[in-house]
Amino acid sequence: MQRYCELLRRKLDELRMDVHTFFRVSHVWCFGTDPDLNDDVAQFRLHAVIPRYVVRYLDNLYQGEH
Repeated sequence: MQRYCELLRRKLDELRMDVHTFFRVSHVWCFGTDPDLNDDVAQFRLHAVIPRYVVRYLDNLYQGEH
């Protein structure tokens, strides 16, 4: 999972996007909905827990780069 922390940090820098916005975009991409993600963002900031939908979105983004 640490690999995804680094991928996420790189993508946030590249896109100049904050964590909350990136999680929202990821959730909309995966599920087509835009719920309250404050708990997911807090878990990431406090414990580096990356939700599965963010992992899937990162995989999709980086798939096109290789």
